[in-house]
Amino acid sequence: MFDRVDLLVSLVAHGDEKAFAELYDLQFPTIRGIALALLRDFHQAEEVAQEVMLEIWRLAGRFDPSRGAAMGWITQIARTRTIDRIRHCQAARTRDQRHFDHGFRREFDSVEESVLTQLDISMLHLGLLEVTALQREAVTMAFFTEQPYAEIALALGIPLATLKTRVRDGLIRIRETISQQGVCVAVA
Repeated sequence: MFDRVDLLVSLVAHGDEKAFAELYDLQFPTIRGIALALLRDFHQAEEVAQEVMLEIWRLAGRFDPSRGAAMGWITQIARTRTIDRIRHCQAARTRDQRHFDHGFRREFDSVEESVLTQLDISMLHLGLLEVTALQREAVTMAFFTEQPYAEIALALGIPLATLKTRVRDGLIRIRETISQQGVCVAVA
């Protein structure tokens, strides 16, 4: 078998596609087995084996039979590519872990953030101008004080259900007003 592999590699070195197809059928399972033994992941082993076969096709002209059998050369390529894959995966895991450990903080443009905040405030003011005085009072007390709805209803002298209705209707009207301005918002 090794003599056959040597012959096939020398034919592949001269661009013989039929020889490569035979070499592929003959060596792919072995290469995949080497990769699988080290990676312990069938899909990655398949990928590595494909990469090795491609490398054999590209580098067959560099094979020197005086330095050893083709099978040893192929095995060395398989081991090297598999170790490269292991190192790559480990580096990716280390990079991801380091990123996770340091916490992901989104970089932002403080000027943009300030402009967007001012736009939000302007849209809210515009929306508040479009609701009734009773709705405005209910919405502002509900969202700008730390009082529970029951206390707000008591302070306004209205039933709790009435307060909730005013807040809901006010928020709907605010959302409609802001939407008419072409700004996408999500108001509860």
